[in-house]
Amino acid sequence: MEKPSKILDALIIGHNANLLRALPRLLARAGFQVDAITTSTQFKPAVPVRNLKVVCDKNELLAQAAVQVTRGYDLVVIGDDRALRDIVQSDLSDDIKLKLLPVCGTENFAHIGTKIGLSQLLVENGITTPDFWIVSDHDALVSFLELTPHTVMIKIDMSGGGAGVFKFEPGNNIDVLLQNQITFPVLVQRYIEGDLIDLSGVYQNGTLVHFSYSSLEEVLSNPFGVSSVRTYTQLGCVKESVFNDLRKLGRALGAHGFVNIACLRSAEDGNYYFVEADMRPTVWVEYSSYLGDDPARAIQDYFDVATELSFPQPLKKNYPLHMTIPYALRLSAIEVMTNRHQVWRFCEAFSKRDMIRHFGSGLMQSVKRTLAAYIKPRVSVRTWQRLRLRWK
Repeated sequence: MEKPSKILDALIIGHNANLLRALPRLLARAGFQVDAITTSTQFKPAVPVRNLKVVCDKNELLAQAAVQVTRGYDLVVIGDDRALRDIVQSDLSDDIKLKLLPVCGTENFAHIGTKIGLSQLLVENGITTPDFWIVSDHDALVSFLELTPHTVMIKIDMSGGGAGVFKFEPGNNIDVLLQNQITFPVLVQRYIEGDLIDLSGVYQNGTLVHFSYSSLEEVLSNPFGVSSVRTYTQLGCVKESVFNDLRKLGRALGAHGFVNIACLRSAEDGNYYFVEADMRPTVWVEYSSYLGDDPARAIQDYFDVATELSFPQPLKKNYPLHMTIPYALRLSAIEVMTNRHQVWRFCEAFSKRDMIRHFGSGLMQSVKRTLAAYIKPRVSVRTWQRLRLRWK
């Protein structure tokens, strides 16, 4: 990438070290000097941060952010859902919230961090989303599930990473579902059979600056958890209708920053049904650059000359049209050691410390599980409890 024409200032804020990790490197490549405020002592950026503040709790994070943001930044990035909710629900003034949050106006606060609010917004703006219902309490949910002829997804309103998401098919045991901890109200969506597609992007003033196109191949923890392997596609191969949908979505959201966008490509009609638009980046924020669609270049061009993302995008002849990419810190140690999906090719953003900490922790957990399986049946409950305390 060419040297940026001017130096800009960015502030990143959040609790989750994994979600924050890629941002300083990306923004530095786009011509920004980066300051950061976080509660995580594990945040070790791949490139230097000009001013890093590690604070003890969310209240101090909000206080520091409110002061810092008044100094004037060209870009403010909130790194995770928890930090977004903290800001929206805080007693900060609307003026300060607007400086911090990745939206254009106070009227856009209502959809941040809420699946119900997002679904309502999508319908109001003519953006395709699965049919949905809002269920306010336990009895109403039981009644709905007893009567519905559809397979549905039940989603706790404020949740992330696949937690609080349940699939229910007609004839399933409702009591088994209700054994899960479900807080109300919940969003109930009609289930769409198809491929889960990520279209996460960057907006400024509601304008589309960049997005990536990837299908989720493998996930962690549960069928609706975070992705560990994706197949990316060059933007030059993506249909114009997707660009148009994303432009419409950006205007509806009042998007002014990074947005984590997911949709279902229906196996029945081929349409894209939008189901997620979290106002934050993902750990995958830089990976489209492996196909020549570099978000850093797009961000730099926007701040230099207000360049919007246009259709069609040229095919990058020196890059593959499609590429399967793993996220190293979401693979097992065995998968990394055996170079599954050529994972070592995609580890440049991770330091040796990142890798050692992650896989050392995974190895320790594996050892504990093995010891537990061997020891627990052979000792008393009291002895087992003492051993567990020592392992913590």
